[in-house]
Amino acid sequence: MGVRLFASVTRRFTLTAAGMLLLIGAPGLGFLLDEVRRLMRYAGNNDTGMLRLGVTPALATVAAPMMWTFCANHPCVGLELIEEASAIQLDKLVSAEVDAAFIIDPLKKVGILCQPICSEEMQLAVPIDHEHVFKRDGEIRLKTFANDAFAIPSRRVNCAIHDEVIRGRSIAGFLPKFIEYEPEQSYVGRVSAGLGILSVNRKSSSAPPTNITIAAIESVQVLEVDVAWRSDDPPPIITDFVTFASTRNYNEAQHLTQVS
Repeated sequence: MGVRLFASVTRRFTLTAAGMLLLIGAPGLGFLLDEVRRLMRYAGNNDTGMLRLGVTPALATVAAPMMWTFCANHPCVGLELIEEASAIQLDKLVSAEVDAAFIIDPLKKVGILCQPICSEEMQLAVPIDHEHVFKRDGEIRLKTFANDAFAIPSRRVNCAIHDEVIRGRSIAGFLPKFIEYEPEQSYVGRVSAGLGILSVNRKSSSAPPTNITIAAIESVQVLEVDVAWRSDDPPPIITDFVTFASTRNYNEAQHLTQVS
């Protein structure tokens, strides 16, 4: 820099006037550097014609067919699918590491726009010999399972779903016991072993393991799925994708997956 930043005073060092100015301005310089890096990624991605889409593992089976259809209508656009929890996707949106993302409400962030695309009513995956399922037909009150342990994603990884599952049980009139799992853990096997029960989407059609059944519960919990994108001058391909995602008929897509 051509100036002294430190001065030696007896047995210690102290900042010079120039050093003090650098210390005061350093946070702003760091922010400016991050912003320049973000804009470079943003501009570079526009030049390559690549569309980077974030999706939670739970929504991948819904989003993938829609993405393929979109790419078939836009053959010059490349597609990269990135699976992350909703909270991580929002951070990657802000830093321009992804261009758009499918997230589960109620996550919001400054500079991010969200458009609802569908709602997911929840059921429960429970062991087939569970006493409440074995004795009943039709929908079951969620409070019936108040003594069971609910499997939910770790709050460290997905605080939105973690809190939403607990909130849904609170609305039903009880505070649940719960077991947290990490993204790399498959909880279906633990449900099979009778170690807990798991929230799944109502539109499930994939066959669960033979020792697990899907219990229809009263609709006390509906999760909203949004498509999210940055608000700072999105390129036409992003606005086209958001419009396409908003008008897609999600009732055609059926899947069985844990919420994550």
